[in-house]
Amino acid sequence: SISAWFNVNSINGSEMIVGNYDGSNGFLARLEGNDMFDLWHDTDSIEGGSVTLNKWTHVVYTYDGSNGAIYKNTSQVASGSLPDSTISNDLRIAETYDGRYLDGELDDVRIYDRVLTQDEILTLYNMRSQRQQNMATLINTTVNGKDVTLQNDSFGSWICVQNYEHYGGTNPNV
Repeated sequence: SISAWFNVNSINGSEMIVGNYDGSNGFLARLEGNDMFDLWHDTDSIEGGSVTLNKWTHVVYTYDGSNGAIYKNTSQVASGSLPDSTISNDLRIAETYDGRYLDGELDDVRIYDRVLTQDEILTLYNMRSQRQQNMATLINTTVNGKDVTLQNDSFGSWICVQNYEHYGGTNPNV
């Protein structure tokens, strides 16, 4: 199973969440150009649901070796059978095999070696909601020469809440 939170500005072709597709083989958990969620495995895919731009959304992709499912904000939006295979390509997060990066933000990516239950999916969804409700300390600081405001949540993570400029180019280190 793959779980992630994303907030995309646009979908240009397909936007990778997680995958190991190398141009001919692999799997893709992605957002598809027709604003749908897509789970692609070797030669087949399942797709469904709709992607809302500029809004944080939780997605979970599950696969048990023969069947896959896609969940958006805890609701199943697609399911179906997919072929079984073992592929050892490099794993990529928010980047396609040809070097395109997700046009937006990705947070709390989790990869499991089993299928998550509906209760586990709900727990992951509620953890983010609880985190947003428990925001605490604000600090003003400078990051890479820019003034930013950071907020600490109850899980110990620092989240930029003001004046951060997302770099949408090809260098993920900026």
